[in-house]
Amino acid sequence: MPTGKAQENPAELPLEGAGPTSPAMRLTPAMAQYFEAKRQHPDALLFFRIGDFYELFFDDALKAAPLLEIALTTRDKNKGEDAVPMCGVPHHAAETYIRRLTDRGIKVAICDQVEDPAKAKGIVRREVVRLVTPGMPLEEEGSQRRDRYVLSFSSGKQGRWGLAALDAATGAFPVAEISEQDLGSELARLAPAEIVFAEGTELPPPAAEFVKTHATALTSRAPLDFRSDRAEGLLKDHFGLGSLQGFGLTPGSPALAAAGALVAYVREAGKAGATHVRELHPYRPGGSLVLDESTLANLEIFAAQGGREERGALVGAIDRTTSAAGSRCFRRWLLYPLVEVSGIQARQDAVEAFKDAAPAREEARSVLSRSCDIERIAAKACQGRASPRDLWALRRTLEEAPRIAKALAASEKEALVRRGKALPLAADLLKEIAEVLVEEPPVDFGDSPVIRPGFSSELDSLREARAGGKEWIARLEAKERERTGIGS
Repeated sequence: MPTGKAQENPAELPLEGAGPTSPAMRLTPAMAQYFEAKRQHPDALLFFRIGDFYELFFDDALKAAPLLEIALTTRDKNKGEDAVPMCGVPHHAAETYIRRLTDRGIKVAICDQVEDPAKAKGIVRREVVRLVTPGMPLEEEGSQRRDRYVLSFSSGKQGRWGLAALDAATGAFPVAEISEQDLGSELARLAPAEIVFAEGTELPPPAAEFVKTHATALTSRAPLDFRSDRAEGLLKDHFGLGSLQGFGLTPGSPALAAAGALVAYVREAGKAGATHVRELHPYRPGGSLVLDESTLANLEIFAAQGGREERGALVGAIDRTTSAAGSRCFRRWLLYPLVEVSGIQARQDAVEAFKDAAPAREEARSVLSRSCDIERIAAKACQGRASPRDLWALRRTLEEAPRIAKALAASEKEALVRRGKALPLAADLLKEIAEVLVEEPPVDFGDSPVIRPGFSSELDSLREARAGGKEWIARLEAKERERTGIGS
C-alpha cells in the first residue's frame, strides 16, 4: 500500500477505540490531523489523503473494505493484534468508490491536502473539504432527472409541523407548514434521500413508519439549530434580508425553523457555503391533490408494483422530456396535481398551443435536447466547482436560447408568445463567457489553456515566459539593463 512521507507513518497506534490522548499511542503529526478530522465527523467514513491515495483507518477501514471490495491490510504488521487496519483507493478513482458508499446510505468526509506538498513546511496541512451524503452526492454523478432532497422537519404549536426540502444540486428549496396528519404523505411524495432532524424528536406514527420502512439516511442535529430565532436569523443573513415575511411565512413558523437548520447543515457539509440557494419556495399541500404513499404505489405513478423500476410505471410511459430540468419539472407536476380550475385551464391552454404549433414545438424540443442542465451548472458555479467544460456548455446553451424565443413568438399563439417574451436570455453573461473562455476548453483546469489569449496581459506574459524560455529571459535582461544602468 503506497504511503506518504516518513513522518506521516501511523504505525504506532492501537487497533480500536483509540484517541489522541491514549497512553499506548505514539501520535504522528499526520495522525493528529486524522483524529481531529474524525472528531469533527464521527458518523462519516473519513477518506484521508496521503500522497496519491485516500486512506481509511481503524473501524472505517473494517467497514469500508468489504463494501468496496478492496484489500484490508494493516500498518506495521509485526505488532500483531495492535496493528492498525487500513485500506485505500486511488484519489483519481475516488468518485466511484464514494458513490458506492452513499448509495448504501453511508456518509463520506473527504479530508484533502489544502496546500502544495512541495511548498509545505513540515507536515502537509489537511482539512475536511467536503461531506458527501446520500442527499448531497458528488456533482460528477451526471445529469439528475429527478429532485434529490435533503429534508428537515420541525414541530410547532397545535400539531403543526414545518417541513423544508433542499436539492443541493440545483438549489430548489420547497418549504411548507403542514398538519401532523399530512407529514407522512409529504415525506412519501418528496421521497428524501436524507432526513435531518433535531435530537430527541418524536414523529407522529405515519411519518415514523415511513422513516422506518424506507431506511432513509438519518442525520441528527443539536436542538439549538431548530430554535426559531436562531434559524430565522441565519436565513435573514443567508438571503441578505431584513424580514422573511416576503416568503409568506410568519415569524416563528416551524417551516422557517426547519429551513434554517437545513441551510446550516448544507453550509457545513459543502464547505463552500450554500450561495446557490437563493430563495425559499413556500407551497401549500392543500393547493394540490394529496397523493399519499399508498396511492402513489397503487397507481404505479413512479414505480411498478413489486419493485422500484420506472419501467412499466406511469412516469416511464409518458415522460418524453428532452432535458433533465424538464424531467424534474414534469415529476413535480405528477406529484402535485393541480386542483384550482384557473391553474388547470392555464396549463391546458399552454399544452393546446404547443399541440397546434408544431414548428415551435419541434424547434423548442430540438434546442432543449442540446442544452445543458443550467440549474446544476449555476449551482456549481456559485460554489466554485464549475469546470471549464461546464461553463462552455452553459455558453452553448445561452447561444441557442434565442432560437426558442423566436420560435415561440412566430407561433402566433398568445400562450407561447407570452412565454417567449419572458424567456431570460442572459446576454451579458453569454458575452462575458465568450470573451474569457477559449474555444473547446479542457475538461478541467490545468490540462491546457482555459483563458483566451488577449484577455489578460499578465497571463499572456506568464505564458510567454513559460513557452519562450531563453528568448523571454534575454528580453527581460535587456530591459533591466536599460532600467538600472547595470551593464553586466
